[in-house]
Amino acid sequence: MTILLALSVLVGTALPASGALPPQDAKTPAQSVTQDSNAEDRRRVLHLTDGRVLRGRSKLVDESWSVRVDGAWIDVPASEVERTRVERELLAEAAKLARDIEKDDLERRVIYADWLADQGLFDESLDELDRVLRADPDHSGVLTLIARRTYPLERARGRELDVELYKDLVLAGGAARPVERELILALLERSFGRETMAKTFAHELTALGNTRREFATLAYRRVLVGEEVRELLRRCALDGSTAVREGAARALAATGETGMTLPLIRALGSESAAVRTNSAESLGVLAKTLGPAATALAAPALVNRYSALAQGGGVTRPPAAHIYIGKQFAYVGDFDVEIAQGSSIADPIVMVGEEGALLDVRLGGISGWTIVREARALRGSLEMLSGEKRGASADAWEAWLAERAK
Repeated sequence: MTILLALSVLVGTALPASGALPPQDAKTPAQSVTQDSNAEDRRRVLHLTDGRVLRGRSKLVDESWSVRVDGAWIDVPASEVERTRVERELLAEAAKLARDIEKDDLERRVIYADWLADQGLFDESLDELDRVLRADPDHSGVLTLIARRTYPLERARGRELDVELYKDLVLAGGAARPVERELILALLERSFGRETMAKTFAHELTALGNTRREFATLAYRRVLVGEEVRELLRRCALDGSTAVREGAARALAATGETGMTLPLIRALGSESAAVRTNSAESLGVLAKTLGPAATALAAPALVNRYSALAQGGGVTRPPAAHIYIGKQFAYVGDFDVEIAQGSSIADPIVMVGEEGALLDVRLGGISGWTIVREARALRGSLEMLSGEKRGASADAWEAWLAERAK
């Protein structure tokens, strides 16, 4: 009901129950068809009766539309063209609607993207969806719209669904923007299946390129949910890329299992500062995405670790070790003449000696930047889970935890 109301405000008219804009007839004044000389070579959007959309330079020649596609002119019988719009007029109308949408109003932006796709402005529609995904990577409205509509994927146009296309799409996914990644995954699942994807993305999850690993985490979030859990947890704690760690955390959250937080909670006590920092960041994303039950597990662990860090406790003490520095040497020893009565034991005796020092080595201090990074990661996750900014004071976060427990 809220979405329908928002769309009603957006287009300034009452909407049907489906929530879609009413179809526009080619002869309505809004389309200005009467002002458009069809014989002129102009950029138009042509909607065909079979559902396809052609966009580009076009002109009506006799009883056929001549449309320039991929650098060549093709002929389309006028009887197969359901409606046309002059591109410039359509873009002006779209710009007017866009001005009424608040920057952070993601719901209305998705509705606007749906309207753009209805008009055949697929590139502009994808731009809007991409903007939403950058703000909310798992926005349900975007995912629903992509599943319902068939957006043209330029990279796959006119190509056979073979091994070469499959490899090309997998590699292209790493370099693609968020909305294109969603389209590529949908095409891969639809055309090649989960089994093929599972074999490929298990390898991609450990690839050298950061963007390839990031795309792999999306595959485990959308298609291969619940698989490669152990490796995803490793990515959360050990991966050097922030985007990969976040993607892995969201992939784990897609399982809906609160227990996924437990390994990361244990990792907060690791001897490695990098593991603790990465785990703190990932835990915040994971718990926030999973919901209240996961937050109830993660929040005390994060606060306790933050308090220990503020007090200089935990496992942040400088490391210590023992080392031995010395040498061994051999020498010929004497024998006791009184004892050595037989010649068999009267031979010289070779003996081994050693000299050196056993040192207790202890690092005088550790990098303050390491502690700052860990504290920042812990505080960032706490702010994400609480929706509050309580500053750098550990006491303030302990107070928040106490308030939450009431």
